[in-house]
Amino acid sequence: MKTQKLTIKYQALQRIAQEPIKRKDIIAFIKELNGTTSTSTSYYGDAFVAWENEKLITKENGVFSISTLGKLYLNDPKLYKEVKSFFSKERKSLVNNVNVFIYDLLTSYKKSINLLGYDIDRMSESGVETYVKLYDMVDKHQAYFDSISE
Repeated sequence: MKTQKLTIKYQALQRIAQEPIKRKDIIAFIKELNGTTSTSTSYYGDAFVAWENEKLITKENGVFSISTLGKLYLNDPKLYKEVKSFFSKERKSLVNNVNVFIYDLLTSYKKSINLLGYDIDRMSESGVETYVKLYDMVDKHQAYFDSISE
């Protein structure tokens, strides 16, 4: 197993892995590592958001804990990168599949709504209003999917 470089991030995550810790305490730990005496904490707060978005840590009641992915990051960084890459690709594929499904569904709805249009002259006034609303709504959403697929 390849040894992880002891970055501030890595050391902070090691500290969080030892026991759940409050934000102010982990910031104090990071400042100590950096040799910083600044009272500003905004720079370090941004790191917590990124680590949470990467699913390395979790926060509950103001206390940070290491996540399963965080443990993997600490124990096997190469495997962590492979897992992260795999799920990133899978997520993109899933989003694409969902978009295709929704587009196909909208196309089917639009065809059905168009068929209703042949009877528009026999519809009541409220029926025509409903028809126009449905058509416009489906058309708007289909136009959106057309624009993102270009």
